[in-house]
Amino acid sequence: MTDIIKELIDEKQELELISQAFERELATQKLSENDIKFVGETVLPVIKEFASKGEDDNQDLLQSIDMIEPLISQNTLQVLQILGFNFKKAIGEPFTELLRKKIQSLHVESSESLIISTAERDTEFYKVMQDSEAFDRLQQMSGK
Repeated sequence: MTDIIKELIDEKQELELISQAFERELATQKLSENDIKFVGETVLPVIKEFASKGEDDNQDLLQSIDMIEPLISQNTLQVLQILGFNFKKAIGEPFTELLRKKIQSLHVESSESLIISTAERDTEFYKVMQDSEAFDRLQQMSGK
């Protein structure tokens, strides 16, 4: 009998730990009312301003934003969240990944352009070395 009671207490504690873990996970996914209000008031104006500063091709983007705007209203965001929509996973994670890739591509592009520039410089230097008059001028310029 004591073993059964002990086992039931252990199972109850395990269930409580599992429940607390689920509550923490839900809390990390749920946006507060202030968060929802902040997103609704901040995101669209920033995106619209960014799109309007671009080229004329951004008119399509602005029209798309106008279509999406009702989806980012405070009421809609709350309803979607009640239905189980995970904004952080659906929007935050892909956006984070997109920015990560963009930042990495900038690093790669600068490295590639440095390699290309170095190769072009070396090519021009070898051309100067093959032309005796140009080589003499280079030596005079460098003071040798």
